[in-house]
Amino acid sequence: MRLSTLIALPLAMLVACPGPTTKDDTAPPEGDTDADSDADTDTDTDSDSDSDADTDTDTDPDPCPVLSISETSLVWSGVTLGEAIGKELTVGNDCEGETSLEVEVAFGAGTSSAFEAELGSLSVAPGESTVLEVTFTAPDFEVHTGLLDSSTNDPTTPSASVVLSGSASDDQDGDGYPSTDVGGTDCNDADASINPGAEDDWYDGVDSNCDEADDYDQDADGHQHADHGGDDCDDTDAAVYPGATDSWYDGVDADCDGADDYDQDADGYQSDDYGGDDCNDSAAAVNPGATEIWYDSVDQDCDGASDFDQDGDVYWPESLGGVDSDDTDASINPAATEVWYDGVDQDCDGASDYDQDGDGYDSDGYGGTDCDDTDAAVYLGAGETAQDGADDDCDGLVDEDYIAYGDIIVSEIMLDS
Repeated sequence: MRLSTLIALPLAMLVACPGPTTKDDTAPPEGDTDADSDADTDTDTDSDSDSDADTDTDTDPDPCPVLSISETSLVWSGVTLGEAIGKELTVGNDCEGETSLEVEVAFGAGTSSAFEAELGSLSVAPGESTVLEVTFTAPDFEVHTGLLDSSTNDPTTPSASVVLSGSASDDQDGDGYPSTDVGGTDCNDADASINPGAEDDWYDGVDSNCDEADDYDQDADGHQHADHGGDDCDDTDAAVYPGATDSWYDGVDADCDGADDYDQDADGYQSDDYGGDDCNDSAAAVNPGATEIWYDSVDQDCDGASDFDQDGDVYWPESLGGVDSDDTDASINPAATEVWYDGVDQDCDGASDYDQDGDGYDSDGYGGTDCDDTDAAVYLGAGETAQDGADDDCDGLVDEDYIAYGDIIVSEIMLDS
């Protein structure tokens, strides 16, 4: 405790002493009979004089009262705020006589109300003493002063004062840090576990180290922990909070939006660069569950196939400069085997599916005029080949323009009417 001012008014411990006794120690000169005669005469004949002399010589005045006070000052230092601390003051009548000491006790003008005592009248018999208790209760960290005044019937010491001074400790909890109330750094001087040197336990609502930081915002990013009513998903990293810029694919949800850090487009599919199967994680319309839109150069369903080969037969459609006449059917492409007469150009050669021999005449079995669609030399209008046993010109006659050796030629038939 620091006591800035201590006023000391010395008080003499006064004790009344008996007054001087008057005696005639002067003897008459030797041989002076007159003196003896006068003395004898005065002594023997003057009874009044003898009586007066006896009274003056044998009886002392009453030496009481004599005030004594045990302390000239009472000092309280380093007390706890609000705690009443009492000190004893002994008031005595230090004499042997008959008169009691009468004392009126009162606080002097300007005495702090932090001091209390039983004021009023005291009566102390000769040779006795009484104990007066004075109490100091520190209401704050200021130095409180006052006087305890005594008015007495002691003719030598008719009044006396005891100086009072009291102050509280500036380190109430004894942790070595003065309170902020007296310019110190201890934000809670009633708790020794709270001071600038203490370790702060986060999220308990107590500013243990007196740094005035939010106890629910450990990383001091302005956002309280999500588990304690805030919205910060990682309160140990000041770079992580709602509103922060999220760097994708680092495994950190920097903006605390709860989204998958490996699914930037939020389509439910992680990037294929980080173990997922989304071939374009910046477009939500592109993922393995999307519907493919053909011929737009975008692999919507992430199957890795050419966007210009819908049927997957490795041939692009003719409409885009390719050679596949039907890009919706994988069985139709230039390498396919043609199935004749089904109306489908499987090999994409552009020829009639009903002209197998490619002679320019469809088969007569499918509305054409080619009587043999497996032989390009046989068709309507072809020249007849002599004696080949075939109807080369598809007129229904076989070798009709030729007569074989040994044939009977009938040139004319006569009918008898």
